[in-house]
Amino acid sequence: MKTKPVKKTKQAKKTQMTCKGNSKTKIMKFLFKHMDKKTRDDYKDPRTHKANDKQWTPADLFIRQYLNNLSDGFGMKQVVKVYEFLCKHKTELIGFNLVSKNGVNNCGYELWKDYDFVVSEERMISNRGLQSRYTQDDNPLVWLLKAAAEESHVEVYI
Repeated sequence: MKTKPVKKTKQAKKTQMTCKGNSKTKIMKFLFKHMDKKTRDDYKDPRTHKANDKQWTPADLFIRQYLNNLSDGFGMKQVVKVYEFLCKHKTELIGFNLVSKNGVNNCGYELWKDYDFVVSEERMISNRGLQSRYTQDDNPLVWLLKAAAEESHVEVYI
């Protein structure tokens, strides 16, 4: 019995065309380059690279680390640089199923929804309810530092 090939949607065709320029292997090599040995070893198995409900993918880890902490940590280095790379190649990540549709932090706070993980500093500040507390003249990163200091009850000199 012959079956007809599945007709691809415009979005699927667009994603496939974009993915040709940046292969899944190139993306994974870039991510592994910015992980320590233990973290790389934890994600050696290619099955851990695909988005699923059981484990975060390496791309998910970098996005979560950036959106949660704005810094390196948990076996990941140059998190800001990697996050910018992932944002630039969002279409490929989705096309290769390397990123989860939704992301939360360990406390269950929503970090992104429907693959919308690309955020500006202003959006991060506005999501955390800080915009009204500081003037527009302040640098957004300074806003975040001030807010973190307030929450931790420590004095910060900037």
